[in-house]
Amino acid sequence: MKTMNKALLAGMSLATTATASIASPVFQYNDTGFIINVVSIQDHGSGESALHDLFSFDGNATADVDFANVSGTSIVYASDTSFGGSVSVTGSNATVYGSIFTESMMVSETTDVLFEWDKVSTNAEFLGGMTIFDIATGVDVFQPTTGTSGSVIFTLDAGTEYGMIWNMNVYLQNPGEYADLFVNISIVPAPSTAALLGLGALGLTRRRR
Repeated sequence: MKTMNKALLAGMSLATTATASIASPVFQYNDTGFIINVVSIQDHGSGESALHDLFSFDGNATADVDFANVSGTSIVYASDTSFGGSVSVTGSNATVYGSIFTESMMVSETTDVLFEWDKVSTNAEFLGGMTIFDIATGVDVFQPTTGTSGSVIFTLDAGTEYGMIWNMNVYLQNPGEYADLFVNISIVPAPSTAALLGLGALGLTRRRR
């Protein structure tokens, strides 16, 4: 039993020490901002409209609108390992359009990131897409999304400033129509980190035996 306990402690100690020595990649943002989410909702029936300018840094920002014929919620969020936003609107005789723009986003180390999106609407003409680009060169890293939902993994280079533009445009014609859009970008854990975590699991397995 003592031999097993020593092996377990040694494995956990090794995993802890090694993990501490490896800095996990994180998102970094400039001093002036993170995500600006501008969503315009126009109620053509009542003539009312709203333009939400949301700002979020390391947290959540939410805006709601409630007119006679249309209502909706817009959210942006940010952290060291993920960021994104969502818009959910329902109503009739209304137009919804907007964008999310990253003033400046970087990664502390060159790393893979996972981009996920989901578009659901009663309107087949629902347009929405994302472009991620190198701010210095203007070259696109990721082209606008196609289809209603999906995911893709691509690489961001350390020391490069990236911008992100997301656009949506949808017309809700009849009562009860809706449009929902969700986008999220997250850092993919490095394989070495997963391997180190496995050391602790190995120790636990040996202890159970």
